[in-house]
Amino acid sequence: MTEVLNKFAGVWMMQNGRNSAEDLKLPLVTPSGDETANGSRVTRFLSSTALVKVIAFNSVFLGALVTSVVIPILPALLVDFEKQAALASGVNSTTGRVAEFEYNGQYHPCAHRNGKTVEKISFIFLAKPFSEMLTNLITGRVVDSFGFRIPLLLGSALSIASVIGFTYVDTILLMTLMRIIEGVGTSLSVVSSLALVTSVFKMDDERTKAISIGYMGWSAGVALGYPFGAVTYYFFGRDVPFLMLGALSIIDGILRLVVRPPVKKPVAASTKSAMESKQNLTELIRNSHVILIVILCFAMYTICGAYLTLAPDWMLHDLCATMWQVGVILLIGAVFQTAMKYFVGWYGIRVGRWVCAVAGYLILVVGLSTYTLPPYIWALLGPDLAIRIGYAANACSLTSLLALVCERNFPSQQGSAFGIYNAFTNLGFVVGPLINIGLLQVVTTTWCLRMFAGMSLLSACLAVFLKFAEDGNNDSDVEELVEPE
Repeated sequence: MTEVLNKFAGVWMMQNGRNSAEDLKLPLVTPSGDETANGSRVTRFLSSTALVKVIAFNSVFLGALVTSVVIPILPALLVDFEKQAALASGVNSTTGRVAEFEYNGQYHPCAHRNGKTVEKISFIFLAKPFSEMLTNLITGRVVDSFGFRIPLLLGSALSIASVIGFTYVDTILLMTLMRIIEGVGTSLSVVSSLALVTSVFKMDDERTKAISIGYMGWSAGVALGYPFGAVTYYFFGRDVPFLMLGALSIIDGILRLVVRPPVKKPVAASTKSAMESKQNLTELIRNSHVILIVILCFAMYTICGAYLTLAPDWMLHDLCATMWQVGVILLIGAVFQTAMKYFVGWYGIRVGRWVCAVAGYLILVVGLSTYTLPPYIWALLGPDLAIRIGYAANACSLTSLLALVCERNFPSQQGSAFGIYNAFTNLGFVVGPLINIGLLQVVTTTWCLRMFAGMSLLSACLAVFLKFAEDGNNDSDVEELVEPE
């Protein structure tokens, strides 16, 4: 009897010990319900399409924000550079041309208009779109060959380096170099983010909305950049605006690092040879719809580049506007510009994106031809709104139509398509100011803008043929999306 009881007790203790050990191990290997839910929420967020939209928005937003922060404070920065050079050479910095830029000890934008200073500002401004244009020709092929992640991260690193560099440069040469680095980073970021959007959003309406959200970043960057740069530079010095931009760029870089978007099932390597890829790129370049979109894109951004270099000078000197008035004009214009991009993104398919493009060019004609007529600054708000609304309608329509044509005919060349598109975008930003420099030698600002209005009218007539690029396009077969491992 005793032996039976001892055996029973031993079995009971063994079972109890095993269960206790399992109880002790259970919390170590099995997360609680809250932890599981939190983990799944994080995973879903990192692989969500919402984060893809955020990255696309930030790529365009930060590029526009940095440029619009740099441009209004460039005249003051050039004065600082010349003061430092004068002090280093032993020249009195309160005499000569430097003093002409000062009014009661502070920089005043209406104090003096100097041709050499405007020329220097123009070259610093052109450094970014020129380097971005050259980089775009390579970025598309890099995205098609290696995917979006490496260009996104490299673009973020270069953007952070350029923004931090703006804080410490003290010569025009170094400032131009930082603008070149900024252009390379923006090219990598924008092209790869647009290719990512096109790869993730396969349905035409969803893709159009996502692209419109991305291009809303341009309006937001321009709206916030000018007053942000002017105010922070005036009250806190040159370091604060660039350090804050550097912090925003670092946060954006972290989002790019952790994103895990749903991707298409990989196609077997044997199904696509190098010869087919080369033929696809050749067909892409020779496609009539792509050529038409690129030509219209070049015309639009040539007009925008000319307008952006003429408008601040006209407001500050011919209408004697103050910095805060210019900031308010830009802010109101950016709000209407964002609203138009929202309209094209959500309703452009119903109305017809080719209709939006034609209407956009015609609205540009009205704004450009009447821009110099208002006698005071607040009356200028009407032509400025017309130009911004016209630009917004064109930008979203052309980009969305390019994505549609690529999805239907060139699904493996989306990075190259957006690289070519952005290359001509930046070429327009380079050519527009250069045309201004030539035209203003022989005609007035009024006739210069009217010539660009004539270019916009011709573009409106050409944009009618976009109807053939949009008609007859059905949503392509949606490839199955899989969650990243």
